[in-house]
Amino acid sequence: MLCLFITFSFIACEQASSSDSQMVDTQETVTDNKIAHEPQIAPKTLADEADDIAEEKIDIIEQIRANYGATMEKLDNGSFKKLSKDFDCEADPGGGTLTRYYNGEEIEMLEYSIGYEHGWSSQKVYFENEVPYFIFVEEGYWSFGGGEGIDDSGENTIDDITEMRYYLENGKVIRKLSKKYLIKSWEAKPKINEIPNTTVTEGVGKPYPEADAISKLLKGEVGC
Repeated sequence: MLCLFITFSFIACEQASSSDSQMVDTQETVTDNKIAHEPQIAPKTLADEADDIAEEKIDIIEQIRANYGATMEKLDNGSFKKLSKDFDCEADPGGGTLTRYYNGEEIEMLEYSIGYEHGWSSQKVYFENEVPYFIFVEEGYWSFGGGEGIDDSGENTIDDITEMRYYLENGKVIRKLSKKYLIKSWEAKPKINEIPNTTVTEGVGKPYPEADAISKLLKGEVGC
């Protein structure tokens, strides 16, 4: 599964980057994705998380969960218009994809993914009335491990992945969760939804640190 990382030659561009004006049907898979590792699929619901929520924030968190669930249902049903754009990094041997999902003319979700030689990152941003309310971030890197010739490719790899979840109110972080795990190519993939989240207090009550970057992504401005 992860042998695509063994050589980064798979990142070679097969087509020109998509025009920012091209609408792509939501069922179509972007085959020109420049990242060699596919980020993990976002959870269907947020109900499996730790329940150590401050009393005054319970109603806000529940509304965020409801909005998220509605967005994921639309995504599954193919209800969105999808605008995809691939790009290459200027200085590094990598690249990525920006995908924006629209409900009519209103942005409801965007995904920004970058892959480089031994790592990747992904940011999924969810909007209500064009204002971010939840952000799912994945950072990861891979290394060889586990002996030689154990998996089907003969090149065993270990993915070290960190997920971050940010709940937002009026641009400020009101809840922050972290989850870390390993995926070993020669073993069964762990049940990620069963891995507990850890509550993070650092940054809570402050603006989301990448807010300016999100504004650029909404305009289709990409790069690395």
